[in-house]
Amino acid sequence: MKLPITADEKAIAALPGDLGAQTFRAREELSIAIPGRGSNAKYATAISRLLQHDLGGRMVDITAVRQVLHEDSVETAMELLTFDESDVDGLPAGR
Repeated sequence: MKLPITADEKAIAALPGDLGAQTFRAREELSIAIPGRGSNAKYATAISRLLQHDLGGRMVDITAVRQVLHEDSVETAMELLTFDESDVDGLPAGR
């Protein structure tokens, strides 16, 4: 299980040896919160709704899903990426 914490490098280094910490780079996300407990159906609904948005030249990264359990809902978030056609298959745009 992973839990979000706010700590500096010193505090993270002072954690017990059997406890790991992972840092994440800052990123812009699109998220949705669905009321109630999590389920596969709610997860699929969240992903489906996040993929429906017109993001004006950007897209959500479906490989970078983050979920946060709240007391009364589950928040599902995906990283927003800038879509650049020149990056497709490593070929310049127009090929």
